[in-house]
Amino acid sequence: YSDRTDKYDENYTMFPAYWWEDIDDEKTDMFNFRWNCKSDLRKKICACTLSHLEMIKKIVLEDLKDVVICEDDCIIEDFELLKKTTELLPTDELTYLGGQINSPLVKDYRKFEKTLKKNVIDKIKNDKKLINEIDNESFRITHCCCYYIPNKKVAQNILDSIQDIYTGTRKMRAIDVCFHELQKRKIITKFV
Repeated sequence: YSDRTDKYDENYTMFPAYWWEDIDDEKTDMFNFRWNCKSDLRKKICACTLSHLEMIKKIVLEDLKDVVICEDDCIIEDFELLKKTTELLPTDELTYLGGQINSPLVKDYRKFEKTLKKNVIDKIKNDKKLINEIDNESFRITHCCCYYIPNKKVAQNILDSIQDIYTGTRKMRAIDVCFHELQKRKIITKFV
């Protein structure tokens, strides 16, 4: 959204993302949605997912290193801290920089929110680690607002793994769902 670009300065490189109103039926037909998902939301999900995947392809094609991808509703307040943090991150996988802790299964969200989420968050805080492990049995990380890809090998692995998951008749899903599939397969295992 153009009104979101004002907060960004020369520290950011804007990637020309897909605009949801330009998404046609051919693209939405490539995706699987919940039965009650309205047309505009379908287009926004497609645009978001395709934009993330195109950015990851750009990392491969241009051999980019140390890339932090953040959506246009995310902002980085301390670039020095970000640089110091990325220097400590694994170089062999994507690492979430933030996100939301949610139940492993969508059907359990309400129960998780009421009874388990606080315990999971308290445990993470008490461990006082910079880099945390995703425990697929207890929680998953959702919302791809910001993540780190160290190199083109990792980016290619993400693209290949997503392609392996969504082959044949299995349709694409939202980027968060794609990344959750990668969490379940232990391709994405860490978050800050």
